[in-house]
Amino acid sequence: GLSAPVLRLAPMLRPFTWADLAGWTARYSSSAVPLTATEAVDRFRNFGVVAHVDAGKTTTCERMLYYTNATRHLGNVDQGTTVMDYMELEAERGITINAAATSIQWRDHQLSLIDTPGHVDFQVEVDRSMRVLDGAVAVFDAVAGVQAQTETVWRQAERYEVPVVGFVNKMDRDGADFDRAVNSLTERLGVHPLVIQRPVGAGRGFCSVVDLVNLQRLNFDGQEGQEVVALCVRKEPEWMDARARLIEQLAEVDEEIAEALMGEKEYDIESTLLRQAIRRATIQRAAVPICCGAALRNIGVQPVMDMVVDYLPSPRDRRPPMTIPLRFVSEASASSSRRVRKRAATTLEEDPEAESVPVPLDPKAPLCALAFKVVHDPHRDLVVWFRVYSGTLKPGMKVFNTVTAQTEIIGKLFKIDADDLQAVDCLIAGDIGAAIGLSHTSTGDTVLREAVSGVALPKNKKKAKKHDLQPFRLQGIHTPPPVFTRTIEASSKAEETRLDQALRYLELEDPSVHVSVDPLTGSRLIGGMGELHLDVIDHRLKNHYKVDAEMGPVRVTFRSTLSREVHGICEHRFRGSASTQAEVTSVTLQLTPLEEPHLPSICSLADSLRDALSPELAQALRDGAEDAFHGCGSYGLPLDGVHVRIVDASVSSESSASATVLTGINKLLQKEDPLFLEPMMSLEIVIPEQYQNAVVGDLTRRDGHVDDMKHMPNGLDVLLVAQAPLRSMLGYSTQLRSLTQGSASFSMELDQYAEASGSSIQEVVKMIRGF
Repeated sequence: GLSAPVLRLAPMLRPFTWADLAGWTARYSSSAVPLTATEAVDRFRNFGVVAHVDAGKTTTCERMLYYTNATRHLGNVDQGTTVMDYMELEAERGITINAAATSIQWRDHQLSLIDTPGHVDFQVEVDRSMRVLDGAVAVFDAVAGVQAQTETVWRQAERYEVPVVGFVNKMDRDGADFDRAVNSLTERLGVHPLVIQRPVGAGRGFCSVVDLVNLQRLNFDGQEGQEVVALCVRKEPEWMDARARLIEQLAEVDEEIAEALMGEKEYDIESTLLRQAIRRATIQRAAVPICCGAALRNIGVQPVMDMVVDYLPSPRDRRPPMTIPLRFVSEASASSSRRVRKRAATTLEEDPEAESVPVPLDPKAPLCALAFKVVHDPHRDLVVWFRVYSGTLKPGMKVFNTVTAQTEIIGKLFKIDADDLQAVDCLIAGDIGAAIGLSHTSTGDTVLREAVSGVALPKNKKKAKKHDLQPFRLQGIHTPPPVFTRTIEASSKAEETRLDQALRYLELEDPSVHVSVDPLTGSRLIGGMGELHLDVIDHRLKNHYKVDAEMGPVRVTFRSTLSREVHGICEHRFRGSASTQAEVTSVTLQLTPLEEPHLPSICSLADSLRDALSPELAQALRDGAEDAFHGCGSYGLPLDGVHVRIVDASVSSESSASATVLTGINKLLQKEDPLFLEPMMSLEIVIPEQYQNAVVGDLTRRDGHVDDMKHMPNGLDVLLVAQAPLRSMLGYSTQLRSLTQGSASFSMELDQYAEASGSSIQEVVKMIRGF
């Protein structure tokens, strides 16, 4: 912003524009002197745009691209012409399905932008984006305020401690209420909002915004709002009072402003001090600065990018990630990851004796990068998206994956531009980009420079630095379990191979896709997060991978647990062959329910047994239990909430050890009455008040219940907050439209797995068996 003296002169001269600011202030000028690597990192902003579905995220992103000259036309979501929603299915449905990334330049800063989906079925896209971002722009609907998926993405931001700035969009809609939308942040998210802008008008009368930090009214002129004209409003009492309230809000979370406020009679604190304080509060996640606009009408988007530059952190401002120390162990070691053992002879496990240390943000330090997304490109095969945390990634570099314990060679490197890739010479610490040439790298994997991984150490180990001897990984990415499944079958034997390859790619691209085999029927199952998610998978199989396959109807994913402790000795007989003798193996097992049935099941070995067996056999026993956790018992369901303790074992080979434990757990569970766990869904339903009784009655018939009921601000609609079992919610959108004549909307997401009881058990069994 301009200093106060210039602001006072501006009205006497003429209205000044953003272009004038570019010439008048150093922070808008181009650097004539090349930046050092350190200075370049300070000008990075890695941020995402997040919101509830249909709040205007993609429209806001399209304006950012246009105003930074990254595109020559304004994309339209309804017309399917946006840059960021480049998939055919996204254009057809008018929603974001995949997180899309691009880079833009604003005020001499490099902004790496990720446009994320707003639909709950694709929350893994938001989660893995949040994992690598330094900040986020949360977009709110000015009519609805905070919505169901807003709360979900907010929890994801909290999980990774991502600072957030807010943009109240759609101020031009009928019923828009800026103050109500801001208050919903406090009521539903528990955050401290800092109102740094106020709207001028609302609904059809909305025309501009007032910047309270710089005391400027911003008008967005030109055919597409590209010309921002700033007018001084320093002498207008309404805006001076609003600025005073902002300073009071800021004083509650910033000591320097609180001290300055004590010495200022008229709250006349300089804009520079305010920006610095807002930046501190934002980075510390003590407050959320809020601006407003109407992206579709080209009002208020440029100030959003200013907020990104002014208030969101650079990579250097963020707390560095901490390492999870690892150690090398022999083949078939005590690692619990089956994926690692299948891929490599050498494995790594967490080293409890080593100290976790921060990863330095230094382009000259040893390489450390996190793979957070994999995309299948028909021409380039697998494209892996990386966030580089330390060092410099270069083409041809050998890197060591500390999850798969494999060395791979980086092919070409790229900057991501939606569905296009721009080749670059390197990616430095703080960068987000992509690489090709990696066949064994998946979402959540950490890659290090080979020499740092412990694979290629200096010949003279006395000269080796401490970090050369300690491999590590970074925190991975949270992936929720699938709640829906569908059977899938290739149309012919010839298509089987193509289907297998396509499903492998799908699992690499989307960690929330789970491919398995139904133990009762032998059918292949594909699991996902919702009906829409599975529809998208079906579309990609047929249109992207060109596979001729048919999917069955949607099925609910049930799980099982144990009601009481059971134990026993289980024997397993292996038939001999012409060259081998028959073998009888046995294990003594103790199965104990955990306190929370929805927790993942765990396996442990008795101390005496662990000491007596080789690491290979001990791991094989654990692997047998892990296989049982994926599906066992009379119905072949995944097993949750159980502690399997292997007390004793008489085994001679790894294969017999795994098979004996798996068989033993199955036999013990088949003697018990299973406890079924079914997915319970949280719902938010907005309906006209006259349909309230019909909708509540329908929910009751579906074994659901209403937890809360609120009147919407328009005085006509009602918000129902409810819970219901997923088994009863299949096809609910069609029924809701019928009950409300198409006037209702709803959102649904997994709350937890809960025990099925009473009459619902028979229905669950019927759905599991399919008859």
